[in-house]
Amino acid sequence: MDYYPCPFVDVDSRDFRAWYGLGQTHEMLKMHHYSLHYFQQALRLRPNDSRMLMAVGCAYQKLNKPQEAKICFWKAHMLGDPEGVALCSLAKYVDFSIGLQSCYKPLLTDLIFINNFSKFLVSSWLIE
Repeated sequence: MDYYPCPFVDVDSRDFRAWYGLGQTHEMLKMHHYSLHYFQQALRLRPNDSRMLMAVGCAYQKLNKPQEAKICFWKAHMLGDPEGVALCSLAKYVDFSIGLQSCYKPLLTDLIFINNFSKFLVSSWLIE
């Protein structure tokens, strides 16, 4: 059998899109340890990209590592999450049974603001 070179062999290892795509592929295959590795490689190349942090955080979440996931979600929020899902992902970890602690107050303030603003946008859109 003859060998036919694959066009993907010459992928630049410094291209974050290749690593991110491999992470997404392994995430769909439910191979979360591999997806975490590939997402971490993409994050290494794009450390200030909140999408990479969200991908790493979701991989940690699926591997049942909540502390690491929370750190990634918080960093993604601080970098400016364009989709606005970092705070929602982080809010899943807030334990309301122990009361409001000082670390939850900024998160809750942001969530209340986002909720009120989204209601305003929806109501103003419906009125027009």
